[in-house]
Parts: sequence; C-alpha cells; structure tokens
Amino acid sequence: EFYSPTCTAQSSLSESSPRPPAGSGSNLRPTDLTRRDSVQQSRTEIHDTPQESRSAVGGLCICVCGERDKLMKRTKCGATFCSKCLDIEHAQCSVCDEAEQTPQGIQGKMKYSKIYIRVPGHHKDSAIKVTYKIPDGVQGEGHPSPGKPFKGGLFEAFFPDCEETRRQLPRLDKAFKKGLTFTVIDRETGAKVEWDCIPHKTSLQGGKAGSGYPDSFYLTRLSKVLTSHGIEEPTTRYLE
Repeated sequence: EFYSPTCTAQSSLSESSPRPPAGSGSNLRPTDLTRRDSVQQSRTEIHDTPQESRSAVGGLCICVCGERDKLMKRTKCGATFCSKCLDIEHAQCSVCDEAEQTPQGIQGKMKYSKIYIRVPGHHKDSAIKVTYKIPDGVQGEGHPSPGKPFKGGLFEAFFPDCEETRRQLPRLDKAFKKGLTFTVIDRETGAKVEWDCIPHKTSLQGGKAGSGYPDSFYLTRLSKVLTSHGIEEPTTRYLE
C-alpha cells in the first residue's frame, strides 16, 4: 500500500501536538499560527549560527585573504583587512580616501604674507615671505629609512614684492605638494627635514652664494627649475 510521507508527517504532527487550552488561543487564525511558527524558526536559526560567525561577534575578524586576527581594520568601503592587505590590496580603493592609510612622507602647510622690509636689489620697501610648517612625521619612499620617524620644522624664504613673484607662488605651492621642496636627511642626531631641489632665498643678505640677496637673476632661475620639474608657467596674469 502506497502512502504520502508528507501527509503522514502532517497527521503525526497534528496528533502529537498538544491542543491549546480553551480561551488562550483556541480561536487563533491560520495566519497567527504561521507568524508564531516563523518567530520560533527565526530563534532556532539564530541559535544555530555557525561558530565562525559567533567568533566574529566575539571580536575575532576575518580578512579578505582569510587571515584571522584580532587586529583587523574595517575600512570605509565596508571590507575588513589585516595590516598587510590594508597596504597592498586596499591601496587602490576608489571608495576610501587617502586617510585610510597612515600618511608617509613630508606633510605640512605653505603660506605667504607681505612684510614691510626692502629686498636688496629691488626698489620696493616690501617683500613676500613664504613660510612652510612641516610637522614631525614618518619617512616615505625615497627617504633614507622609510617607516622611521623624522623631525619637522619651520622654514622661511623671502621674495621681492613684484608681479613675477606672484606668478611663481602657485608654482611653488605645486612643487611643495609634489614633494620637491624638502627632503629628509639622516644626521647623527636623527633624521630631519631640509631644503631640496627648489631654490629658496632664506636670507635677505649674503648674495647668491649665501642663499640671499642681491641676486638679479634669481626669479628667472627659479622659473627654469620649476619648469624642468614639469611645473609650467600659469596662464593667468597676477596683478600687484
């Protein structure tokens, strides 16, 4: 004799299941029973969560490479990385910005202001002072010891107050952001920031040999150096 296992199971379930007491749900509709069964099933699924997921909740994370470590980092794009994958696999992420990784190299700010002092060789009684503020940081690629600390500093340079200087200021800013203005030098007292390949006048005296003035062709020479590094002349005319 053939029978349907499904029907038999349903029949057994009906016979073995206790009937609800009168007045406490005996008039439940089929939709109410379905909802109650769904809640019980959800509780069962949560209880049967795999051990791997429970470990993640407990603080053990898994990298995209499969590495398990408590020292993982969850990025803005939603992925979890170990320290190795963070620097390699996540380096080109189009969602996260550069702040996701520890910045290396020379960081800082450049600003300039007008001061009332005469630059030797120029007729105006005013000059432009450019100030670079470089905080302490971590050496990057091209430095003597990448990954090790260096000492920053405050650097000043002086320019004649003229239109040609104003034309060079945006170029100097680009050179600074490209990492051409400063470099890191290893000294006996430790690594520190020093001037690099973009010539600056750090004194009002001393002439060309002393990184000062007078120096009639300084701005022309500066412009040529900037051009040689791919920083072209601006097309906008800067007014005094």
